[in-house]
Amino acid sequence: MRTRPAANDDREFILSLADRLAIPNLPPWRNAADVAYGTRIRLQEALHESDPSAAFIIAEEDDGRAAGFAWVHAIRDWYTLRDIAKLEEIAVVEDGRGAGSALMQAVEAWARAHACELLVLNVLKENDRARRLYERHGFSDEHTLMTKDLR
Repeated sequence: MRTRPAANDDREFILSLADRLAIPNLPPWRNAADVAYGTRIRLQEALHESDPSAAFIIAEEDDGRAAGFAWVHAIRDWYTLRDIAKLEEIAVVEDGRGAGSALMQAVEAWARAHACELLVLNVLKENDRARRLYERHGFSDEHTLMTKDLR
């Protein structure tokens, strides 16, 4: 498994993985269709922008087939006001083949190359598989986003 910066030809592949981000066991106020739709729109917006503080990274098999993507960008830390990297999305075609780990390593390398002091991400507490991946790559809990359904 290897990684590379995304190219214009990767747009459709990236958008095709939006449905993979709608995990089972979502909280009751979320549904898979909304998660996939909103994610697809955010990805389209980010892919359309030319933001030098952001990157899409592609994982690919040895034969060149795309196996996953990650979207990372630099933001200002809420407390220190210094640059940190935020992993916005990561998705793979098939779990357990190493694409997720390859992407995590590439995202960390990107963050270090951009002098980011921290690498942060959001993950649903119900997404056990993703949480295990992140923990294997040195992440730990810092904040909890609490939600109240007002509908």
